[in-house]
Amino acid sequence: MKSLTTTLRTLTAGIIFGSSVGLFFAQAVRASSDWSKPISQFTMEDVFSIRDQRSLDKEREAAKAWEEDAREIARAADDRNKSATGAIVIQKLEIETLKARKKQAEKSKNDVEKTLAKRSLQEEETALKLLERVVKLSDLEGKLAKARLDWSEAVIRAVDAGHRVGKYRESQVARAAKGEEGSTGGLNMDPKAYDAYKEYTKAQLEVAKATKKVSETLEMLSKEQERLMKDMVKGGMATKS
Repeated sequence: MKSLTTTLRTLTAGIIFGSSVGLFFAQAVRASSDWSKPISQFTMEDVFSIRDQRSLDKEREAAKAWEEDAREIARAADDRNKSATGAIVIQKLEIETLKARKKQAEKSKNDVEKTLAKRSLQEEETALKLLERVVKLSDLEGKLAKARLDWSEAVIRAVDAGHRVGKYRESQVARAAKGEEGSTGGLNMDPKAYDAYKEYTKAQLEVAKATKKVSETLEMLSKEQERLMKDMVKGGMATKS
């Protein structure tokens, strides 16, 4: 039987998929406690810490819930966008009317009418700016919903890939070491197991990309909301507590 040191040296020489040494051993340690066995007895589960299938199913359920929520948020954001965009058209017409009214008051030297028109114009222009910000916010909300939907779909694809990897849980990853029972040694992973794990790794990377997109879009939306709140305080539409 090989020593622990010999086994670990053999494993180090056989690292595949371009995994870093630290990540490789972190995964392997979680999956197996019997490091004294020959490398020929190492399985996919020993090396790659294949996830429990029930855990994957729970992740799918969570992703499905997020997917449904994302679709609802997208619909609500689209409705807000259309409603605010329609209101902007009306608001601009009202502003043009008030500008004409103010101009007429100035020509007739009607100071009272001029003051009223000027005050109304300021209020309507403030309302227009607010509506334009609502459109911008709803647009970002729609983008966030899309990013969350993409994330959910990426997770579901990764879960499906994880289930396919699970079929090869007991698949061996190497031949017997050189000299052991006449073997020439070397890696000998089942090509189907290799392809399944490679597909799972790619799916996980897609989840990482989708997660980053959600984070970036949420940050943009939050910053825009923060700017709007500050502008509302400056414009006298809100008061800090």
